[in-house]
This record gives sequence, structure tokens and C-alpha cells, in this order.
Amino acid sequence: MSKVFPPSFSAAYASYSRALSMLCDSKGAEKGPGLKMLDEWMFGDFAQSARKNGKMTSDELARVMEWKLSRGKFRPTLMALVKGNSSSAVESISKSAFEKVGKNDVVEAVKTLSELKGVGPATASAILSAHSPSVPFMSDESLSVFFPANKLPYTLPAFKTLLDMLQKKANELNKEDTTGDWTAGKCERAIWAWSTIERLERAPKAKDVVETNPSKQTEPVPKGDSSEKKESSGAKNNKRKPAAKVEGELEIAAIETTARRSKRIKAQVAM
Repeated sequence: MSKVFPPSFSAAYASYSRALSMLCDSKGAEKGPGLKMLDEWMFGDFAQSARKNGKMTSDELARVMEWKLSRGKFRPTLMALVKGNSSSAVESISKSAFEKVGKNDVVEAVKTLSELKGVGPATASAILSAHSPSVPFMSDESLSVFFPANKLPYTLPAFKTLLDMLQKKANELNKEDTTGDWTAGKCERAIWAWSTIERLERAPKAKDVVETNPSKQTEPVPKGDSSEKKESSGAKNNKRKPAAKVEGELEIAAIETTARRSKRIKAQVAM
């Protein structure tokens, strides 16, 4: 366990928007804006709908999965599995899970949501983190604090460990912070923001990669020169001679060689 925490949880938590913007920028113009809208929906409209209705629809489940895959590693098979759940199953299982969260039985709520196809503890925690902000999302960034980065466990026992450790940290922060509003979910959000900014700031910029890689650089073309001119001049220089002319030249060369040999023989006889 590395247990590398942000230097300041308050500053890290406040930097969530910046971290999200940096992540969106890193994904480019095609995917970045979509992630931003999904994140706003996730903790805005969906969060309100889940709390108000006490359940989740199959369409909402698909969008949660889209958010998760857009923010982390893309696994297309998960989306196909999620869409294979019936509407009635999604609504009844999510209703049961939300009721358990209301009773502060978070681990059982995660276990219940994991009954849905394509939903594991990580996705289940994502759903619950929107419904109840005190629940931490089982993100790679938060798991990496307590587990080896190359062996992150996406299991129910691992989620329980994550929940316990983050709640412990929240209790510590509440003793230091007079507001006393730190939760396991808020701690995870701070860790994610801090870790994301750290990672993206260390990542080489595309411009720097091109400038430091000679193989990617191109030499300037002199004025008045062009590839077309080079090709045309090359074509002139490499223009093949007619077969008859080539054969004639070879024949002349052979005659000249024979003549030189005859002269040498005569000279030797005279000696």
C-alpha cells in the first residue's frame, strides 16, 4: 500500500473541475466535450433523478457506463453486457440497492447492483456515488493509494477496504476541519482530482514529442523546388534509352575490344 495522499485534501477537492478539464483536453476535440457533458449529467440530472425516483432506468445505466468508460479505460464488451439487462431488472435491482444505501449498508448495496450483467463493484460504486455523494467511486486513482498499482483488485472485498480506509481518512480530516463535512466519497473525489492533475502534468505534450523526435521533422524545401520538379528531372536523367540504340552501342564496344586485342597479338608476333 502506497498511501500517497494529496498534500491538501481541501485544495485537491477544489481542483476537481480543473482535473476534469485537463482530462477532457487530453482526449481531444472528438471525445473531450462528450466526457464533460456526461460528468455534468452524472452528478447533476442523474443524481437528482436517482434520489427522487429511488431507482434507475436501463437508459441511465447505459449512460453511467458510458461515463465510466469515457473517464477511464474503454472496454466495449461492458457496454454490450449492460445493454443486455431488461428494464424491469435494472429498476428493481437499483431500487433495492438505493434502499440499502439509505440504511447505510453500502457494501450490500454494491453487492446488489453487481447482480446486473456487466456491472461489477466499480460500476456499482459509480452509480451509488451519484445517488449518495458520501459513497466513494472505486476509481483506479483511489485504489492505487491502498493497493499495488499493477494489481488493482476490482472485487467486493477490495471495495470494502477502500470504503473503510477512505472513511478513516474522512474522520481524520473532520477532526482537523471545523466544517466536519468530509466523507469517503469526498476524499475519493479529492484523490482522483489530485492524481489526474499530477499524471497529466507529467505527461509529455504532443508538440514536445514532435520537436524532440528527429524522425518526425521534415527538411524545408528550397524555393523554386518541388517534388514534381524533382520527379520530372529524375525522370529525364533516368530515361531509358531505346533498345536498338543500346544494342548498337554494345556492338560497337565489342568491335573496339576485338580490334584492340588484334593489335596486341600482332605486336607480340612482331617481337
